Amino acid sequence: MLAKDIQSFAPKPRSHGQSATERPDDRLQADLIEFAQNAKSAGGAKYALWLTDAFTGEVAAAPSRTKNPTEVISVMSAILPNLIPKGRKDITVLTDEG
Repeated sequence: MLAKDIQSFAPKPRSHGQSATERPDDRLQADLIEFAQNAKSAGGAKYALWLTDAFTGEVAAAPSRTKNPTEVISVMSAILPNLIPKGRKDITVLTDEG
């Protein structure tokens, strides 16, 4: 057995292929997904905020109880550090405005 076979569940390296952005951590796509009819959250959340790095495809998500802008901003602030380097402030977030 080769060492590479043992590591089959290791995370994939970041993509550097064609993309709608020039570099990682530059442009995020965001969506608020309603899942209340399909699943129940122990915490009472009806929605999930989903953020995707447009260059690498990395994803971060977190539950939200409502679609209230104040709560969604709070949830986004909590998960942004999972996708972007500390101190980075010049990021574009794209939404479907829905």
